[in-house]
Amino acid sequence: MGWRFRRRITLFPGVKINLSLQGISTTFGVPGASINIGKQGAFLNAGIPGTGIYSRTRLRNNPQLSETLDIPDRTPELNFSDYFLPDEIGAIRSKDNNSINSEGLKGVKQTLLAALQQKKSLETEVEFGEKALRGAKQSLSFIKIISLQGHFFKKTLQKYQQEYDECSLSLLEAKRQLSECKVMIEVKFDTTLAPFYDEICSSFDKLQSSEFCWDVTASVEIDRIKKRSSAAISISRKPVSVKKSTLDFVESGYPAFHFVNANGADLFLFPAFLLVFRSNTDFALVEYRDLSIKYSNVRFIEEQALPKDANIVGNTWKYVNKDDSRDRRFSNNYQIPIVLYGEIHFTSSSGLNEAYEFSNAEFARVFAESLLKYKGKFSSSL
Repeated sequence: MGWRFRRRITLFPGVKINLSLQGISTTFGVPGASINIGKQGAFLNAGIPGTGIYSRTRLRNNPQLSETLDIPDRTPELNFSDYFLPDEIGAIRSKDNNSINSEGLKGVKQTLLAALQQKKSLETEVEFGEKALRGAKQSLSFIKIISLQGHFFKKTLQKYQQEYDECSLSLLEAKRQLSECKVMIEVKFDTTLAPFYDEICSSFDKLQSSEFCWDVTASVEIDRIKKRSSAAISISRKPVSVKKSTLDFVESGYPAFHFVNANGADLFLFPAFLLVFRSNTDFALVEYRDLSIKYSNVRFIEEQALPKDANIVGNTWKYVNKDDSRDRRFSNNYQIPIVLYGEIHFTSSSGLNEAYEFSNAEFARVFAESLLKYKGKFSSSL
């Protein structure tokens, strides 16, 4: 008996996120049968498209999205070693994704997790089907040879041909269902918000052209007297990249602003939320109103490669006296440039904590300011 595939995928609701000066609202479903979640509450929208027959019913006074959607919470088990090892002193690192997810986007996350779990199952089915089809093809080829292309064992040849055809059709159906197993997230801008988002896009194009970007993984105060240093703070940093990217399970129509993370989950800034991504089963969604964005000019004593786009604002020595003058007791005491970098620090009350430094301070400042203006449009209306 050949391999058969008869499974039907669960149809997941479409997700439409509306961005306006009145705040963020999320709609699950299709025209004629949908649930809308916003700051005014949860409403069931029902009707017959094209007829004018329409009704809107409040579901709850203070709804939680997870209560109104019948989608199981498939939050993955945590790896103890990933989250509960002793922290590096002064570490700049976020809590686990289960902690930092915004409550208002919990239903969106559950929908995505359910679709991803089903997608994984279908991928396994496709892999098994491809293996079964190869076996059926080999068996059919063998029987064709020994039957002299149908002159003998006609019934056996017909049986193997039928099994190959059915296996091939089943594999096509499995691949079709796999291609349909996704959640479409449609983002609709209020006309007053679109220019602010366009400004973010323009400033990010410049930001990613910075010669250097670092993920700041730790920051600690140091004893200047003991170290004979003019620096008051020592940081740990790792070079990373920022770029425009997409995720295969989030189809928003807009590329995300991707900040690679050296010691945790990557950050993806979408129009409606920040997605903190570690894997397809371990991610968080953070609303902009829950996000804190801080920009700082950082004077950095640069002992490594000097970026061409950095602004040199002074010089110091490897070893200095209390008054920052050269300590002549050290024969190998060399001069070091002091440069101005731009730092963007993302935090939230729920535990997000990620900082990035850029060699081009001006590009970093403009991007942070455009992001703050965009975020402010949501915060001021809530």
